[in-house]
Amino acid sequence: MTAPQVSNASRIRQARRDSLRELLSTQGHEQHVLVLLGKLEDLSAELDSVEYQRIKAVIDTKMKLINKYLPDDKEPQDLNIGNQDEGAFKIQEVRRTIVDSES
Repeated sequence: MTAPQVSNASRIRQARRDSLRELLSTQGHEQHVLVLLGKLEDLSAELDSVEYQRIKAVIDTKMKLINKYLPDDKEPQDLNIGNQDEGAFKIQEVRRTIVDSES
């Protein structure tokens, strides 16, 4: 694969993430989860067991939906494999290994 293809694939992947993020935002899943959490935090209103289980199920389901379509990013975003832009490559981690010369 050449560098521009990697760059194009990366741009397409980011565009899909952005559109899914916008869709989930407009559907209000995050806001609804926050409202339900507010109900659970409110100590003045008592909830029976069934109400608590229903609220918990809705929160869990919405969080699974959000996490499915918006997983945590595990790949570095600023990595420029083709080195088209100077300075786009950033070091994420430096490891040092100490080796015992006797072994």
